[in-house]
Amino acid sequence: MSLIIIAAISENNVIGKDGKVPWRITKEDKAKYRGDIDRFRDLTIDHPVIMGRKTYESIPPRYRPLPRRLNIVLSRSKDFLDEGVADVRSVEEALKICDDYFIGGINEGSYVIGGAEIYNIFLPLASRMEITRIHRHFEGDAFFPEVNWDEWQKKGEEPREGYSFLTYVRKS
Repeated sequence: MSLIIIAAISENNVIGKDGKVPWRITKEDKAKYRGDIDRFRDLTIDHPVIMGRKTYESIPPRYRPLPRRLNIVLSRSKDFLDEGVADVRSVEEALKICDDYFIGGINEGSYVIGGAEIYNIFLPLASRMEITRIHRHFEGDAFFPEVNWDEWQKKGEEPREGYSFLTYVRKS
């Protein structure tokens, strides 16, 4: 199974502040970075998505569980339950659910969508990263983990106004 990290990251590696994405606060910012949300949706639709409980709870209630995706929430909380969500306690359990999802089908990959702790856990297992690099610095309290870029090769770059879409694959 292919495991893909997908994240939007500022120039100073911020991915969140107070449970929100800091570059999507105002209406103007939401419009400016709409392409990031569209890309996220297009890439993850019809795939399993793995996230932590805090990330799941940061999704506006009307959008959760994320439609047309197998939502897998990795949580230490014994009382986390939400209809339409696979609630797991371990990486192995999450990966087994992803593997089972593709039985009889084509495995095009499962996406790890955050937050910081989840990225840190799954980064060593990932074979690809789909990054939206936001070309600004932001204050934050959640950061993307340090990456050994010598292990990754950039396979694609698509510049936009204020951000870029980057695709990396793990070197063999």
